[in-house]
Amino acid sequence: MYTEEAYNFYRDHILAPIRQKGELAARYDFPISGTVPFRDWEIFCAILTGDNYTGQGGGHDLTRHEVKSAVKGSSFEYQYHRESGFEKLAGERSVCHLFISYEEEYRNIEVRIASPLLIQKKLSQWRDEYESAYKEDGRQRFRKSISYGEMKLISLRIMEIIDGRLQP
Repeated sequence: MYTEEAYNFYRDHILAPIRQKGELAARYDFPISGTVPFRDWEIFCAILTGDNYTGQGGGHDLTRHEVKSAVKGSSFEYQYHRESGFEKLAGERSVCHLFISYEEEYRNIEVRIASPLLIQKKLSQWRDEYESAYKEDGRQRFRKSISYGEMKLISLRIMEIIDGRLQP
């Protein structure tokens, strides 16, 4: 793991812009809000793991990892398109899943990892549901999620940032 390098990216490209935007918002009496673009989380995880972007529009995010992010305590959503979802589900069964939980203003984040073995059972259940969902109705997207509690049961913490500082 490349924890220091990932932390530097977080500090310079995730946290700093949010602070700058927050200062401007406060100056003009706007509420502080916003989200980190999913690509920033993918870059962050690529740096952390030494992995690369797959270049696949509908597949897993990195060569050996799927990246998910959500507010701490919330579920992690997975989406599968009608045309490419079955292949995406199959690909996700063979990679590790990285879960990023963050708190408001992104000063506290936790990154956890689940091995393919620990997530396969859940994705296999979804595969069966996916097949029947598209037979029964005309939906374009199939959405499923892993709850925060369930994610914690199947994963290990690999990085934590508290109050903007990397934890040992």
